[in-house]
Amino acid sequence: MRETPRAIAERKKGEEALRQSERRLRQAVRVSHLGIFDHDHLTDTICWSPEQREIYGLGPDEVVTMALYFDHVYAEDREVILEAVGHAHDPAGDGLFDIDHRITRRDGSIRWLTTRSQTFFEGEGAARHKVRTIGAVLDITERKRTEDALHEAETRFRGLVEQSPVGIYILCQDGKFSYVNPAMAWIFKYEQEEMLSLSVLDLAVDKEHTRAAQVIRELMEGIPQPYFTFRFRRKDGILIDVEVHGTKTEFQGKPALIGTMLDITERRRAEQALREAEEKYREIFDNAVLGIFQSTPEGRYLSINQAMARMHGYASPGEMMATITDIEHQQYADPSRCREFMRLLEEQNTARNFEYEICRKDSSRGWALLNARAIRDEQGKVVYYEGTQEDITVRKHLEAQYQQAQKMEAVGHLAGGIAHDFNNILNVIMGYTELSSSLLDEKHPVARNISQIRQAAERAANLTKQLLAFSRQQIAYPRVLDLNKVVENLSEMLKRLVGEDVVISFTPGERLGLIRADVGQIEQILMNLGANARDAMPRGGEIIIETCNITLDDNQAQQPAPAAPGPYVMLSFRDTGSGIDKETLPRIFEPFFTTKGPTKGTGLGLSTVYGIVKQSNGHIWASSEPNKGTVLKICFPLVEENESVPDSESETDSKGGSETLLLVEDEAALREVAASMLETVGYKVLKAENAGAALALAQACTGEIDLVITDVIMPNMSGVELCGRLRELRPGVGMLYISGFTGDQLQRYAQFASDVTLLEKPFTKKSLLKKVRSVLDS
Repeated sequence: MRETPRAIAERKKGEEALRQSERRLRQAVRVSHLGIFDHDHLTDTICWSPEQREIYGLGPDEVVTMALYFDHVYAEDREVILEAVGHAHDPAGDGLFDIDHRITRRDGSIRWLTTRSQTFFEGEGAARHKVRTIGAVLDITERKRTEDALHEAETRFRGLVEQSPVGIYILCQDGKFSYVNPAMAWIFKYEQEEMLSLSVLDLAVDKEHTRAAQVIRELMEGIPQPYFTFRFRRKDGILIDVEVHGTKTEFQGKPALIGTMLDITERRRAEQALREAEEKYREIFDNAVLGIFQSTPEGRYLSINQAMARMHGYASPGEMMATITDIEHQQYADPSRCREFMRLLEEQNTARNFEYEICRKDSSRGWALLNARAIRDEQGKVVYYEGTQEDITVRKHLEAQYQQAQKMEAVGHLAGGIAHDFNNILNVIMGYTELSSSLLDEKHPVARNISQIRQAAERAANLTKQLLAFSRQQIAYPRVLDLNKVVENLSEMLKRLVGEDVVISFTPGERLGLIRADVGQIEQILMNLGANARDAMPRGGEIIIETCNITLDDNQAQQPAPAAPGPYVMLSFRDTGSGIDKETLPRIFEPFFTTKGPTKGTGLGLSTVYGIVKQSNGHIWASSEPNKGTVLKICFPLVEENESVPDSESETDSKGGSETLLLVEDEAALREVAASMLETVGYKVLKAENAGAALALAQACTGEIDLVITDVIMPNMSGVELCGRLRELRPGVGMLYISGFTGDQLQRYAQFASDVTLLEKPFTKKSLLKKVRSVLDS
């Protein structure tokens, strides 16, 4: 039957629509790179689309077979492909083939494909057979690579999370844990599974509940927070401090929090220990006796402690650091010492036992001892200095006193060494001038010359005594004294000494304590001080003498010079004279130091006072300013009140007698003049030049020997030993020792506790006769 024109037109229209549909489908397949294949099982022909051939790397004319297909299947995937193909071609199955697999292209590259196909069957039952398989292939190599990369990244991330030492968590909106890593579970001593049944509020201690809930709510609302610290309770009940970080996220499609937790308990303990250590260091730093400092090479302080500030007279470290901006010129009395200190640090990196004189806030001076080191940076440049400073002002004063004592001792040894010979010579001069004067009329022309010779000898003898008193080599006969009575008894003589234009006032202390001292030496102190005061007031003035009881405590005993704390009797001697400047004041007790000029003073007045005070176990201080007078304060140790003051010795006449005396003196001239002094008043004198001669005379003499007068120090045998031998020969014989030696040199031979048994050279005729008569009468 012939088609009608209308039917032909509709058919052609349908064919054209089909061609356009196929063309669009082909375009879509080409754009999607989707390979299409059609396997006709009845003819065993396989048709691959160009895209399919491109995916496998086949040419357009190459015949495709199942063998060719399986050759391109990746070796490790062939078994799986065969099994899937067998299942799809099974007439009892559904005919579906859907699998991802790999192929090896002609160029050797490996590609991942996803293949989906449908096998169609005809017939029923046992006659059912495959007739056609149609399918599509998509190259998913890039997707697989992306998935593999994502999987690898996910694996690595999970590994990092699982192995992280920091606790990592995910919280649900209600605060329950959705995920915790092993570190998180370890922090709280739970298993991971146990933690997933807990809320963060279950871990917080009671007082932290409200704050923890508020933090969760704020984070869920998206309010950014830096971090929090909470006190949590572990499974074993132990409280720990935890630092928490968190941020809002989504987990399984729901709002959640993800973050970290770090156990900072040990860190908190370490921080607390560090704070305590810093507090202890600060306490040590602030309360140390030594000054501690850090300073820059430019001369500014970085830090100092209270002791350092106190040494320099500042109330606080802050005040000192604000005031001293140039250490070299503000702190060092001698800036060159600061430069020397910095040189040592630069060259040796340390400075040990470095002494320098400091300038205090009040302009006074002191001494300090530095021990320091230089702190350098990586390039070796000095960043700052640090060290300690010790106040050695008292030690320096003690050293100065020790040096002064050594000078005194040296002078004492010198004076003691020459005293014997010098006093012998002076004794001869004085003795013969005294004998000569007694033979001449006062108006005789020679009498005046002899008097001048005698006065010169007496001045020379007094000079020797002053030297010995300064060096404490003079023999003293201390006794318990009332200082008020000594001053009162000497007041008239002091007035004659200083002259009418100087007014002397004396204020005795009430209930003044007693002291132990030599009366003559105390009088010598007063006379020397009076003479000094008179010279300081050439136009007249006033001398104020005061006595009082005083107790020195530990602080007072250190100022202005060290002394033992305790009760003292103080003698204050003040004048209104010209005063002394601060440079001269420290030297006033030095021997031979004087400001009076070469013809006006020996420089032994105050040094003698100093020696007597020290010999009496006392202390002396001086204070003065130019044109404001001078004050000298002398403290003598207080003696027990039950010690009585002895009565003054009665004066013994210097009359002669008829007794027989044995005179032993190794100096011939002195022996002769002493014998003459004794013989002129009636004594019978036996003379011996040494101990041996004296023993021989004592044995040869048939009469009585009433008194032995002997020098203490003589060749071969001392006078003390001689007296012992003579007492064996003549029991009960009296002994009188004479000597030009004093102090330690004399006391090596005997302890002379009383001035009754010793006569010091040089002596006058009167003192000799008085001493002889005193011993004979006793």
